[in-house]
Amino acid sequence: MTPKTRGQSAKAAQDLSASCQSPANGVDQVAPGTYSVDSIQTFASSQVPDADVPPIYRIDLSLSPRERYKVLAHDYKDQLKGFTGILNDLLEEFVSKSEFYKNLIKKLSQILLRRLYSEEETEELRGIHDVTGIAMHLLICFNVVLDSLMGCTSGGARVEGGASKGRMLHFRTVDWHMEPLRKIVVQLEFVDGRQGDVAARSITYVGFLGMLTGVRKGLSVSFNARYKHNDSTSSASNAQYYFHCLLVLLGRRPSMSHILRGYILSKPGPKAHGNEACRSGCKTTNALAKIMKELPQVPSIACYLTFSDGKRTIVMEKDRVTARIRSSRSFIAVTNHDQDDLHLVSQRQEHDKVSLGKLASPLAGDDYLEESVGRMASLEEMWKQAKKRHRRKQRDKNGDQDPLTDTLVASIMVTWPISNESTHYWCLMDPMTGEIEACMRYLTPLQEPDVS
Repeated sequence: MTPKTRGQSAKAAQDLSASCQSPANGVDQVAPGTYSVDSIQTFASSQVPDADVPPIYRIDLSLSPRERYKVLAHDYKDQLKGFTGILNDLLEEFVSKSEFYKNLIKKLSQILLRRLYSEEETEELRGIHDVTGIAMHLLICFNVVLDSLMGCTSGGARVEGGASKGRMLHFRTVDWHMEPLRKIVVQLEFVDGRQGDVAARSITYVGFLGMLTGVRKGLSVSFNARYKHNDSTSSASNAQYYFHCLLVLLGRRPSMSHILRGYILSKPGPKAHGNEACRSGCKTTNALAKIMKELPQVPSIACYLTFSDGKRTIVMEKDRVTARIRSSRSFIAVTNHDQDDLHLVSQRQEHDKVSLGKLASPLAGDDYLEESVGRMASLEEMWKQAKKRHRRKQRDKNGDQDPLTDTLVASIMVTWPISNESTHYWCLMDPMTGEIEACMRYLTPLQEPDVS
């Protein structure tokens, strides 16, 4: 399953990027420096139909795992009634259209999908099952398969004004075309009932227990799907890769979202698979260095991972047991294509002098590459234009407020195509404080603005 293509031309993207203030759905301009992050969020909510801030729930880690999510599951019981059909659709994404094979997979999944890798998370799922009645094999499928199906934008940007001055904010959007899931996006605050302090925060879907978007003091994480793995033409490489996927599905190995949960809720390190909650505060010293050293060789599906400690942000192009790492203290981003894909597109564009939109699809063979490269180009162009304005205003002492603010980053998040018809939510995380600084979910698909 891949994100829908938007077919936006490079010229339209550049025109939109140059303004940096044209939110999705054709709403009015939002001028950086004019509003606060809160007012950007409020403004966009008022202009975009069916957009709001996801509700916040507290998960008490001092409770037994089976009890932790019961209140949340009860509140969303009605929304989850159609969950069975959605999860059956997920299973069918991975088999042929033959009814025989579909029925066979359903029967096998009922027999084989009995647990997650972590007994703690398995117990948490049983608590959700107790309240909702959703079959355990479907909940397990949801938790194992979800993280391989999403198109996303992630990265870090250093802001030099506003409340987060001098820090890197971790920005994030999640794009997926399963519409019913929009209504079950929530924010979670993980607390210890005996102390009351918030140990970590995440944005997730009700019923999903891994960590796709999360932050604690000293570290933020996000996960982007990667639709291919290295050396996919090798039979041996494919066998190793899909054997790993099978082990994850059967609960014999941890999923990547489970490993990320370990970094946010446990002492740092991929070996902390028990996800024992932070009772006295997670260690934050050299978290990025530890991740860069340990995580590349940990078996996983292919994906893109973003980590930030507020001073530096790293992007990891992860394969099964290897990774390519990029790092920045100013600006860095990733969507859903490899750096090599971007170089190929750039070379073809220079050689053929044709638009980006015409290049990407023939190179990739799939619409997702065209969409992903175009989204990245728009994002980088927006930041480039902001930097130019920043330098001009530095030379002009009478210039307005520094444009490189948290408000600017928020305004980019609500701009097409960063927010698009597949976007479920966007957020800004501040790993220096462990806070989610801003977040918005779209309950209905956005409409592409008319930029003609």
